[in-house]
Amino acid sequence: MDPYCDPDFLTAMARGMPRPVPVVGVYFLIKENEVIYVGQSVNVHHRIMTHAKTKDFDTFTFIECPMTDLNALERRYLSIFVPPLNMDDETVAIRRSRLPPPPEHTFDFSCEDFRLTEAQQLAIHRNRYDCGHL
Repeated sequence: MDPYCDPDFLTAMARGMPRPVPVVGVYFLIKENEVIYVGQSVNVHHRIMTHAKTKDFDTFTFIECPMTDLNALERRYLSIFVPPLNMDDETVAIRRSRLPPPPEHTFDFSCEDFRLTEAQQLAIHRNRYDCGHL
């Protein structure tokens, strides 16, 4: 048997690998190029893995930020995207207040409306992952 296909070998290899450093930031779950959920975490990668069990998305990305900025940054993006899977009271109120419903938002940070610095835009695209491996 090929050792790289042996579950015991792979488990032993995984135990010897260093754990990724937790990333603090705001993350975006994306389905068919639409932001469907915005969240925050002090360990973004771990949080994404928990969402992979309960939410249907094909891509994710995140923006690193200081822990002190998590709430403000998350609220900012919730008000921009008003994602369908975010069901907190404030996001639901924003969704209800928009008549007619806003056009579908796609995950394109090149738009000037976002007013992100070039470094922030690069970070977003650098941190974008295809979720086929989850």
